Amino acid sequence: MAKDYRAKIQPMGRSKKNMALVLGEEEENNILFPLWKTQGLMFPYTPMIQVQHANVNYGQYDLAHTNYDYFAYQKTSSPTATVTGVFGAHTQEEAEYMMAAIHFLRTVTKSNFGASDPNRGTPPPKLAFSAYGDAMFNRTPVYIRTVAFGLDQDVDYVPVRQGASNFDPRLSGGGKLDEMLKNSYVPLVLNLFVDIMVAPNPSQLRDEFNLEKFRRGGLLNKGYY
Repeated sequence: MAKDYRAKIQPMGRSKKNMALVLGEEEENNILFPLWKTQGLMFPYTPMIQVQHANVNYGQYDLAHTNYDYFAYQKTSSPTATVTGVFGAHTQEEAEYMMAAIHFLRTVTKSNFGASDPNRGTPPPKLAFSAYGDAMFNRTPVYIRTVAFGLDQDVDYVPVRQGASNFDPRLSGGGKLDEMLKNSYVPLVLNLFVDIMVAPNPSQLRDEFNLEKFRRGGLLNKGYY
């Protein structure tokens, strides 16, 4: 099977149960169903990834009668990146995928909340970011910090869903979701901006990280960046 080098934001867990915690059930009546085919959010066109890799913090000592400042290392902040992706809606499949991508980002940036939610209090999920192969971003654990997109005025808009589909309106949204998708429009071209920050598991980081191993590339297969 050929290696997939495309940029993706996916659930951390690979099992179907863990996937369902982020994407919902794998069924036609789920607005996120198109993302099951790509096991998460895949950027269909090569995105621009602007990485802020190093932000090293040093404390400054203000000593009298010296010609230079003196610094003490404090910490190195986690890398961050802004992923700018383009989505198209030239077919119904692309339009539904664009809508699913938007709703996915709406969902994974919210915590569980509400009296009817048995998991209330659970924070937004940690996700896995991959792009361009094993030595670049290799299922790097990330949190999404910012999401932005523009609904431009100089592009055409198309309905998310047209005509008949396999969607059973009786099984979701009180029979309203299919109608909502048919009555919703997306632009033919959408620019999507996603701000991510690398967030390894603290206990795993404590037990696994070794600078010499990292220097030689030995931790790249564990998601460190």
